Amino acid sequence: MILFERFDAKVQKVTDGDTITVTAGVHMFHIRLAHIDAPEDGQPFCLESKRALSSLIFGKQVEVKPIGNDRYSRLVAEIRYGTIGDV
Repeated sequence: MILFERFDAKVQKVTDGDTITVTAGVHMFHIRLAHIDAPEDGQPFCLESKRALSSLIFGKQVEVKPIGNDRYSRLVAEIRYGTIGDV
């Protein structure tokens, strides 16, 4: 499913340094952050990457700008929180 409209959502989970789960109303989206390539589980600095992203947006209301979908059906999107800019 590709959404092209921006929408507001709350970050419910940070899976790793480039993957999050958000809710918007009754809908839940697994999002792969666009333009980010963070270490995967088991790779060096994976936990540090996840902690850094969590400290920025976990539990926060963010703006989601969808770009497309990846091969795992996750939404690929740019995320904006406050004045931090695109994450």
